[in-house]
Amino acid sequence: MSTPAHWFKEQQRIRSKIITTEPPYQCEYVGGLDITSDPTFKEDFCVAGLVIMQLSSQSTVYEDYISVDLSQPYVPGFLAFRECQPMLQLIERVPPDQRLDLIMVDGNGLLHPRRCGAACHLGVLADIPCIGVAKNYYCSIPATPSRDDVKDRARRELRKMGDHFLIEDANDGFVYGAAVKSSDKSTNPIYVSIGHRMSLQSSIDVCLRSCSNQSRVPEPIRRADHGTRELMRRHLRDAQQ
Repeated sequence: MSTPAHWFKEQQRIRSKIITTEPPYQCEYVGGLDITSDPTFKEDFCVAGLVIMQLSSQSTVYEDYISVDLSQPYVPGFLAFRECQPMLQLIERVPPDQRLDLIMVDGNGLLHPRRCGAACHLGVLADIPCIGVAKNYYCSIPATPSRDDVKDRARRELRKMGDHFLIEDANDGFVYGAAVKSSDKSTNPIYVSIGHRMSLQSSIDVCLRSCSNQSRVPEPIRRADHGTRELMRRHLRDAQQ
């Protein structure tokens, strides 16, 4: 499918507004965003969820879910244009008295071919600190290591929770993100990248504070994923009755 021409310009505009320094406060209330779809149900139907967790207590203090029909097509490298609208809706629905310091997106930030993934897009549009946390390595970026190279290096170097290495551009030295061992029990790292108003080291630190060591996925995202999947299962059951 061809990419709408204005998407390139909008991505460039958002890229120019990304801030890569952290806010002047400790991130304590962290939101995790996730979107679940099932093409066997409806092609463009999805459930989006936001879970806010207090890091010091590891407790869920807020959660919200919406079911929507996505209006834009999926185009590789432009996922934000398909999925950001329901995520923005969830952020806008957070009550004024509910503290929200930072958002984690199940996806990428700067770790993207044009250095502007969904976490950048969302962070700039919502004007909130944002981190991209991906379970799989985005390997179609020029001058970056291959998937096999990253897997081999992770096996060699990531021994314990907190170990990480940078993913860099071999030509200009740009740091896209980091492969991070987020659980002693997992052999696979997560891939952390800046979305907006965060440094990479602070992004890694928040991710590690958000992990339980029982799962490599930070808890706010894992809990949002669990909630969206459960609601999607209900939709499927209702449709079969």
